Amino acid sequence: MAKVKKKDKDASKWKKKKWYPILAPALFNNKELGQTTVFEKTKVLGKSLKVNLMTLTGEVRNQNVNIRFKVHDIKEDKANTKITGYILSPSFIKRIIRRRHSRIDGAYKLKTKDGKEIVLKPLFITKNLTSRSESAAIKELALEILTKLSRNVVYTDFIKSIIFYRLQLDLRRRLSKIHPLKTCEIKKMELVEKKIQE
Repeated sequence: MAKVKKKDKDASKWKKKKWYPILAPALFNNKELGQTTVFEKTKVLGKSLKVNLMTLTGEVRNQNVNIRFKVHDIKEDKANTKITGYILSPSFIKRIIRRRHSRIDGAYKLKTKDGKEIVLKPLFITKNLTSRSESAAIKELALEILTKLSRNVVYTDFIKSIIFYRLQLDLRRRLSKIHPLKTCEIKKMELVEKKIQE
């Protein structure tokens, strides 16, 4: 009996694999994020990838943000994703921090109207040095604003407000009543996904 060469076996395996395009959600007009090849399409489910926001919007000002996607559905041999994270570049954060300004970091657990749990980490930079009481008041009011907002919008609308910078501008405007803010950024947003009990 003739032996099958290893190269032939490998070629045979690749023939059985199939390419699946990975698409962004409707927010980004279902733009193709990339492709993956697997034996079974179910193996695509749960796959995650990180994409620079500038490649999705074509706007240079978005180059400091990465969006994390996760495949949650396959239809017509196309892998559909949902947004599971928003990450601001650490190098950008370093560039915007200056001496004689206060840096205030927040970390909040929120729940959206449709029951999605998220962890949001905003960054506030004041125009000049602040007192401890002012910093505490800014963090407290930020929590109040974000909690109220998240309870009244679905997850997709909440993440949209971050991506299009509406949330950051609104926070800056409202929190500046306590102490003038130079900038307000979202360092990180992460969707908390519950693990399925086996």
